[in-house]
Amino acid sequence: MIFLQPIWLYAITGIIIPIAIHFWNIKEGKAFPVGSIALLEKSTKKYTRTLRIAEWLLLILRCLLIIFLALLLAKPVKKQDFTHHKGWILLDDQDTKSVYNNFKPVIDSLLKAGYDLHLFDEGFKAINLEDALASEDTSTNEPAYWPLIKKADSKLPASFPVYVFTANHLKKFKGERPQVNANIKWFTYSPGTTTKQIAKAWRINENNIRVMLANSAATGNMFMYEDLPLNQQENNEYKIGARKGQLTVAYNNQTPVVADTSVMHISIYAGKYKQDAAYIKASLDAIETFTRQSIQTTVYTNAAAIPSKTAWLFWLSDEVLPTTIASRNIFKYAKGKEANEPSFIYTDHTTLQPLSITRRIIADTSLNISLRLIWKDGFGNPLLTKENIDSNTVYEFYSHFNPQWNSLAWSDAFPSLLLHLIFEDKINKINTAYADERIIDAKQMQPVFVSNPKKLIPATATDLSPFFWMIIFLLFCAERIISLKTKTKAAA
Repeated sequence: MIFLQPIWLYAITGIIIPIAIHFWNIKEGKAFPVGSIALLEKSTKKYTRTLRIAEWLLLILRCLLIIFLALLLAKPVKKQDFTHHKGWILLDDQDTKSVYNNFKPVIDSLLKAGYDLHLFDEGFKAINLEDALASEDTSTNEPAYWPLIKKADSKLPASFPVYVFTANHLKKFKGERPQVNANIKWFTYSPGTTTKQIAKAWRINENNIRVMLANSAATGNMFMYEDLPLNQQENNEYKIGARKGQLTVAYNNQTPVVADTSVMHISIYAGKYKQDAAYIKASLDAIETFTRQSIQTTVYTNAAAIPSKTAWLFWLSDEVLPTTIASRNIFKYAKGKEANEPSFIYTDHTTLQPLSITRRIIADTSLNISLRLIWKDGFGNPLLTKENIDSNTVYEFYSHFNPQWNSLAWSDAFPSLLLHLIFEDKINKINTAYADERIIDAKQMQPVFVSNPKKLIPATATDLSPFFWMIIFLLFCAERIISLKTKTKAAA
């Protein structure tokens, strides 16, 4: 046991106070007659005084109370010593049985050699094999492996032996490949499962519904599209139905997916930039043709004619946006000083050819830190930002959709960039709607070992404060009970 704030241990000297109080207990002695003339006259009396401790048990309880209070203030912790540990075994708690069955000889031999078994989760809980196999975690929370291994490395001394046993699903390896000082040996197996399920469904016209079917296997993901007639309620694979007034479609008796029957209304206000509006309109029409989503795009030259509610509003005007227009998503040109600075446009999505830019709007240097930077140029200057304001999302573009400003309008990537922008939420839902069965290569997943024999690790300790609080409470109760009994006895 160690103390994080040992200076408070000096408070133990406070036991001097109860000792002094108990010790300074002065009692009047009895009177004794002296001399041989005691029968003739009043005798001279001698009095005795005693300096003694009257209540030993009460004194001990009060001293212990002060001592444990001082220990509590010093923050006692129990430090874990790794010198007596052979090594760790980290076992995936969400796939425990399968992992153990695939590596049973290796795990059993490590346990026999004295290695400690821990769950491969946020707490790295020490557990025996029987409990680990009986208490497999079935929650939907799936922490990524690389951040976990980085966290485990921070708790362990340099070159500490660690054996990790997991599956090799690609979806579990997220973030940056870690550099570790522990001696980590990672064993994985390929589940070899394949899945086929509906990722999205939407109505394309009055008579048909389109289904996006996700096929996921160890080698990769593939998406297929099938158009189903609404008058054919059921065939060999699909079943079309309704639930709570919503159109649904199910594949091979899986959970039904609600089909999207909504129409997305997009408004474009050209202002004096009519050519820019034409480029956006053409790209949105290409998106509608490609996806067969119900998209209604309208170009307005009169701001008063814009509907009060619209899903997207492209405000390509220097005029002030009217407060009467309510749009969930607003895309507008930024205002400011122009700069002729040739560069390239960098986005979150890979394009086949680089996108050049020649003119941009200089962004305010005091941009809100809550802004999300979506596009930028080669110098890191913002080109497209995203900000959530109340229930609306505002995109601010620091250039124009015009060939004199950049090459977006003439690029094949322009419709793709707009598609990812407009359907960002739906794309994210699609990516999480199906089981990703892809695997990662063993060489790609292994963390990078960095030798550091002088590595300092924070003390892996258990807080003992609750234990000390319990002792203090019991001591206080005992002190009060004994003190009350002592007063009652003295009064009697």
